[in-house]
Amino acid sequence: MRMFGVTLRMIIWWTILAFCWSLWPFLCILFLNKLYHMQALHLRPHAIVVRRGPFHHIIIDWD
Repeated sequence: MRMFGVTLRMIIWWTILAFCWSLWPFLCILFLNKLYHMQALHLRPHAIVVRRGPFHHIIIDWD
């Protein structure tokens, strides 16, 4: 019975871990998007923000 409990906990843990692992690139892109947007507003006036539907493509022309 104890073995089953440990297995169940491991299954739940790995499910949560896999879910977070599948989400992190999306969250990372969202965070970088915010960061680049702030940089574009304050530091880099030559940054090009391309809006296409729900996604923002930010192209920064590094000098």
